[in-house]
Amino acid sequence: MIFRQVVPQDLSQIAALHAYSWQQTYRGILNDAYLNDTVIVEKQNEWQQRLTGTADRQMWVLVAEQDLMLCGFSCLFFDHGPNSETYMDNLHVEPKFQATGLGKTLLKKSFKHAYDQRPDSGFYLWVFENNTRAINFYLKQGAELAAKETQDAPGGGEVKALKLVWTNLKLAHASMSSAEATQSTE
Repeated sequence: MIFRQVVPQDLSQIAALHAYSWQQTYRGILNDAYLNDTVIVEKQNEWQQRLTGTADRQMWVLVAEQDLMLCGFSCLFFDHGPNSETYMDNLHVEPKFQATGLGKTLLKKSFKHAYDQRPDSGFYLWVFENNTRAINFYLKQGAELAAKETQDAPGGGEVKALKLVWTNLKLAHASMSSAEATQSTE
């Protein structure tokens, strides 16, 4: 597995994985018509903007690749929100690589990069309340619940979302590293 920063040539694969992940994960959470019809074009446009020169310079995207196939990615935005924290906008893994440790590795590498860039910054993400698999994953990685709110849902309607935070990036990265070391000696 190769980990590297995103390049414009990744646009099609990253947009496709992003849309497919939403279609699979958010079925029953978001509007079916949106997931069936709109999300593919929306994610293509989103990544077109992000990767072709009009992107936010505070953005960092890490991709995982194997045999020229994009297997997963994480996307961070620095100095985000009123407290100038690091915001993880995305962490998606191709289905056949789920439950292999790839998501945890992407998260760990994101913590490290965020700490290297902004050591005193908080780190957070938003997750839909009904996405229990993701919530459980993040809680196991040391996230804490910071807020719960109703948000406008992509595709219409409203959805409940949770803000999960890690207040100490150095500790978050170290605790994931020590957990891996413990698992490898068992």
